[in-house]
Amino acid sequence: MPIKEIKLKDFPFKSVHMDFLGVCSPGIYRSLAGKYVYGIRILDSETRSRTGGSSIRYGYFELDETGLITKAPRDLQKQYAKKVRITDIAKHAI
Repeated sequence: MPIKEIKLKDFPFKSVHMDFLGVCSPGIYRSLAGKYVYGIRILDSETRSRTGGSSIRYGYFELDETGLITKAPRDLQKQYAKKVRITDIAKHAI
């Protein structure tokens, strides 16, 4: 099966930034570690309790230097891992 090449604007998930203790982490980023080159954070789930508390879970896509998705959230692994390449990821990563 050929690898599907898309632009980031055609990616069906919206990236989300994360604020933690006043520090903003972008939704599309360049990895500082050596395991993968790029990452995309998406909102996996958000729950709110009756007392006003909330819990947010994120899903992560990992991409290699060519933009090929090498790892996806568990429920999306079969659809995206090693099957989709985002050709313009380098332009958008921080």
